[in-house]
Amino acid sequence: MNDELTQTLPPDDDDRSTRPSITAVFELVQSVKQVVDKIAARQDELELQIQNVAARQNDLALQIQNIAARQDAIELQIKNGLSMLGRKIDILNRARLTTEADYSGLLERIEELETKTS
Repeated sequence: MNDELTQTLPPDDDDRSTRPSITAVFELVQSVKQVVDKIAARQDELELQIQNVAARQNDLALQIQNIAARQDAIELQIKNGLSMLGRKIDILNRARLTTEADYSGLLERIEELETKTS
C-alpha cells in the first residue's frame, strides 16, 4: 500500500521557478508598505489639522466668553444708567411741578395786587 501523502517529493533543483513569485510578493509588500506610509502621513496631517481646528475652536470659545462678559458689563452699565436717568427725570418732574406751583402762586399774587391797585 503506497500512500501518496507520505511520499517524498522529488528534490526541487530548479529553485528559480518560485523566484519571480517571491519577487512579485516582495514588490507587492513594498507597494503596500508605501501605501500604508502615505496613509500614515496623511493621518498625521489630518491629526495636525484637527489639532489646529481644536485650538481655533478654543480661541473662538474664549473670544465668545470675552464678548459675553463685555455684553454683561454693558448691559449693567445701561441698566444703571437708565435707573439713574429715571431718578433724574423724577427729580426734574418734581422740580417742574414745584416751579409750576410757584409760578401759579405768583400769578395769583400778581392778580391780587393788580385787583387791589385797580
